[in-house]
Amino acid sequence: MIAPEFGVNLKPEGYVKWVQSMERVIEIKVYSGENAFNLVVLKLKYSASLCCENSNRTRALEGKSKIKAWVKLKKHMDNRFFPATYKQELYLRVTLLQQGSIRVEEYIT
Repeated sequence: MIAPEFGVNLKPEGYVKWVQSMERVIEIKVYSGENAFNLVVLKLKYSASLCCENSNRTRALEGKSKIKAWVKLKKHMDNRFFPATYKQELYLRVTLLQQGSIRVEEYIT
């Protein structure tokens, strides 16, 4: 399985698919810790790569250590590429789904 690159499609949908793919690759190849982090960093391109570099520069200025773990990097990237407004938008889409004249909420209850 080949790890995909991230940096071209910076939309939330593209980010979510990329994270899922990376986690699958990390699990299948049994990477952990620094190896998983290194693989992820190698697959970041363009502004996604700059985001990672800027996070580390900011942390250095604040006296914090560099990010060296996939879990921590993912948390920072979630904040950048998966905004809270997008989560709210998805929730609204789901709650307003209809099939004919019946809303999804009515099917569930």
